[in-house]
Amino acid sequence: MARSKKQKYNIYKSNELITRIRYQMTLLQQNLFNYIFTLIPDPVVRNNGVEVIGRLSLEERTIRFNINDFAEIMGYAKGGKQRQIIKEALFELDKEGRCWIETEDGAGERIFRIFDDIVIYKGGKKNGDVEIVLSPATDKHIHRLKRDYTVMNFLETKNFKSKYTFIIYELLKREQYRGTFTITFDELRSRMITDSSSYCEEYWKFNQKILRPSIEEINLYTTLSVNYALDRSDYKISFNISEEKSVPNGVANEEN
Repeated sequence: MARSKKQKYNIYKSNELITRIRYQMTLLQQNLFNYIFTLIPDPVVRNNGVEVIGRLSLEERTIRFNINDFAEIMGYAKGGKQRQIIKEALFELDKEGRCWIETEDGAGERIFRIFDDIVIYKGGKKNGDVEIVLSPATDKHIHRLKRDYTVMNFLETKNFKSKYTFIIYELLKREQYRGTFTITFDELRSRMITDSSSYCEEYWKFNQKILRPSIEEINLYTTLSVNYALDRSDYKISFNISEEKSVPNGVANEEN
């Protein structure tokens, strides 16, 4: 069955990748990262999970697109300047195409390389074409999904204006089926601010600068409707998550 226009931009990620990964990306790099995920062939859905049999070949791990295609869906103005900015972002993704992912026991972190290679063609018929080879390490997080995975949609996330919104949205989307999600302030901050800086160490500043704007964007641009409240006795933040048929008005309602 052919996918609808919206389904065409589905992003499949393992829950392990969402909950354990720590990375530093700019807003543009995050959009490129998620756009690349939409180009990965859909896994074959069977029963309640997703199953892919056999080791993926180099061709199956190779993603191809043109920079102009990405620029068009993002609504960027035509011109060489914006295309050059995208090229530079791709170069940084290739150079920094690794992140930290927690070990299963939570006792440590290991380097997780996402891309093996990124090639950008210039001149001729292939001008602006991009070829990306995903690392074999991504198989169980992207291709070999059997259970515990989350589906998001690029047409919603591409509208985010903050790099922090991506991170909290993925966490909330993962827990959407429960309807609630609770996390300590320190844990949420450590996931959203990964450079170990002292930025927004106090909750009131974190809420003002990062959390509230992120929830407002999620309520505005996605089908999720999210409210949250802080329990000051243990500094745990509780989120109530529901999915609306129409996109809410974008006003984050923090319960007191």
